[in-house]
Amino acid sequence: MTLLADSILDVGDALDVGKDWKPNDFENDHTVSQFAKCVYLSFMGYVSCGPANTPSSVPARLAAVGFGWFLLVFMASYTANLASIFTITQSRNEINSIEDVIAKELTICAYGAVAGAISSIYPGAKVDGSYSDWGPMLGAFHRGKCDVVFCTEKVITSTFNGRYAAEDCAKIDGGMTAEEAEEQNVFCVRDPSGDPDLMRDCSSLVKVGSKVMTVR
Repeated sequence: MTLLADSILDVGDALDVGKDWKPNDFENDHTVSQFAKCVYLSFMGYVSCGPANTPSSVPARLAAVGFGWFLLVFMASYTANLASIFTITQSRNEINSIEDVIAKELTICAYGAVAGAISSIYPGAKVDGSYSDWGPMLGAFHRGKCDVVFCTEKVITSTFNGRYAAEDCAKIDGGMTAEEAEEQNVFCVRDPSGDPDLMRDCSSLVKVGSKVMTVR
């Protein structure tokens, strides 16, 4: 994202230097206004995948070709990466329903209040209902104590927002020992800068239906 912003500003600088090539693109002679218009043209070129103005000189046309080539490479790389992410996610996700969980004899982490109901409705399910809070349940999943997580839509949203990942690291920062973290199923993952990795659950959990999350 930083590279993209720098690229847009650099193209804005190039347009600003060459604004005399296409004076009709600029409504006034104020320097700040002209530079802002250059950045606007650069950004519009990015979102529209092509130059937003019509160059009339050779240098301006060369700049437009260079910017167009940058957009082509950027969008192709983004599309390829996005496709690979979806492909990997789909290939890893072999669980499409709770019936699949039962058939594969996987262990379900569930909130204690609903564990009994799950066992009653699905007698063949292996349910661990020893959890009274969602955070430790997700921590148990990451520690390999269960294979899938059964939770509500609201919890799924909070999970992907990084709430429980941040809470676990806050407990470690508060002085919790490694032994206590293991016992209480606290699982802290940090990014390279040392901050809580809010993407912890996004890379290891996939939503299946409206209640089950799975896949390591």
